[in-house]
Amino acid sequence: MNIIDQHPLIEAILESHQQICGSDRAGYRGYRGHVYRMLNFCQALARQDDDVLNKFAIAAAFHDLHVFESFDYLGRSAASAARYLQANGKEAWIPEITAMIGSHHKLTGYRDAYSGLVEPFRQADWIEMSFGVFRFGLPKPYVKLVRRTFPIAAFYPWTVIKSAARWLIRHPLHPMPYYPTRRKLAAIDKSAKDAIRTTDEVNA
Repeated sequence: MNIIDQHPLIEAILESHQQICGSDRAGYRGYRGHVYRMLNFCQALARQDDDVLNKFAIAAAFHDLHVFESFDYLGRSAASAARYLQANGKEAWIPEITAMIGSHHKLTGYRDAYSGLVEPFRQADWIEMSFGVFRFGLPKPYVKLVRRTFPIAAFYPWTVIKSAARWLIRHPLHPMPYYPTRRKLAAIDKSAKDAIRTTDEVNA
């Protein structure tokens, strides 16, 4: 399996959204590594044509993007992805990519619509979160190679931990805002739809 170390969509998205990280430039550079590890695990977990690889790339670029602003970030990330897709003539991809972003923290397997994309994306994130303990059938040498190619840096876990700590201080009774409950998934889907509706209204 080849390692993807450059993807034009990822590079363009990260370049155009770098203001989101505020002063955490090291964290944002680290986020790039996280995005590419996700993309490489996805391409190894699922068969894909160019469109599927591009969907994985876009979802990876946006999925944790707004954690720099808030630990309750999935709705914002889905909204940013929806606006990007609409602006680039890919509005038909919004439901799939919204589902990928919304369910990537799911603890158990994803069996609903778009499972061919959402499930490998979820598995890729668990490979990341477990530091390679869970591999979902990927060869251990491959996982190690991806992690050597894109070493874990400031974003993961340190930027995420800082965001979680700030959230916990402010919302001690709601410590896991990213967990995909039915209500949360509905709110994420609404965020994506509202984002493109607002864009339509502005352009009208």
